Amino acid sequence: RTVVHAKHPSLAEALSDLATVLSDTNPAAAEPLLLESLQIRRESGDAHPALANVLNSLAIVHNRLGRGGEAIVELEEALRIHDRLFGPTSGHAIN
Repeated sequence: RTVVHAKHPSLAEALSDLATVLSDTNPAAAEPLLLESLQIRRESGDAHPALANVLNSLAIVHNRLGRGGEAIVELEEALRIHDRLFGPTSGHAIN
């Protein structure tokens, strides 16, 4: 974290990548990493595909933690971002 600014997109990406590795075996450890990544992405101010991807990953973690209600809200937001960026019938997928 000392190499890049605390709100740099590269840090958000690294946090998301680490959370992805942890999410299968330790979703509770992945959650704070994704929340930090989400905060960085939101503070960038734009609806970037990476924001939708973080929301999707967070939804998976929340579902694994038994928090399906939160997961649904996050997936719905990810889909709205995706539709706004690419259109509702695009071939783009959320990772």
